[in-house]
Amino acid sequence: MATLVDGRVEFRKVFEFPLALHGPATNGLNKIWNEITYPIIEEPREYENFQFIAFWNTLAALANCVAEEGHGGAIVIVPAGKTASAKALRIKYPQNSSILRDAFIAFMNVRHRIADYVVRMERGENSVKGEYALVELEIAEVHSQLVEATRFVARLSGCDGAIVISEDLRLLGFGAEIRSELKPKTKSIEVLDELKKIYKPLDVEEFGLRHRSAIKIVSQESGYCVLVVSQDGPVSVIWSEKDGIVNVRRGANLVNLNMPMA
Repeated sequence: MATLVDGRVEFRKVFEFPLALHGPATNGLNKIWNEITYPIIEEPREYENFQFIAFWNTLAALANCVAEEGHGGAIVIVPAGKTASAKALRIKYPQNSSILRDAFIAFMNVRHRIADYVVRMERGENSVKGEYALVELEIAEVHSQLVEATRFVARLSGCDGAIVISEDLRLLGFGAEIRSELKPKTKSIEVLDELKKIYKPLDVEEFGLRHRSAIKIVSQESGYCVLVVSQDGPVSVIWSEKDGIVNVRRGANLVNLNMPMA
């Protein structure tokens, strides 16, 4: 598999769909569900599947964009509707920006409209071809806006500290310092294969500062997920499914999956 990034073809040796981002993607979509206008004709399973992949892809794209910057960083994903704990995080530049959230919703709304035009044309309604052509231009525009919003948020990693977003894609701040200490009796495990449930124990001290800080905040804060991008590019996903256990997936291959309208 290969992806085209700013005119460069990047080849991927492994295709993965890390399950660690399923929780934030599902929870985030649930929060913005009523703000999206859904297709009238297209089957729900089609647009629901696309929507989930698009949301997952947006989270992955944030990490990939940070990796492209070449300086590393961390993205802390906080449960939607939950204020980031001041004890856990000191956010140097607090925000309450919906730039990424709004761009995602706008993209999905246009995508859903164009999906119905496609179904109608497949049924032989050629009279809608002119309207379809106009919406094709619109989907290109809103997709570009989503890409640029993602890049804008990712570039905030250039400030010393982590980017903090909510599960529903609201930018809560950047330049954040993780203050948490490791919760007593916490076990850290490396996830080697999520589907086969293959793990191995980890020593927190074998990691660098970003990874150690991410493990500490996840051990203390229920529902937090952290994407840690190393300076040389690899991405780790750190999350918890059971109290007292922190999962670490090193070298996660967050391939951007969805096309503009699929």
